Amino acid sequence: WNGWVGKTTLLKEVGKQAKKDGLFDEVVMATVSQNIDLKRIQGEIAESLGLNLQEESEFPRARRLC
Repeated sequence: WNGWVGKTTLLKEVGKQAKKDGLFDEVVMATVSQNIDLKRIQGEIAESLGLNLQEESEFPRARRLC
């Protein structure tokens, strides 16, 4: 996918519908670029959920987010 094709708009609509249908309690978004920084992405997700991740490595952070 390249820019300007409505990916963010589509994602927001899918998130709204999933929450409306009761598929998830919370729906969060995180920015993912070509240079993937998992700790930053995990941090964005945690912040959206009101969590403070103390773990330093990616796998324990992922377990906590689950």
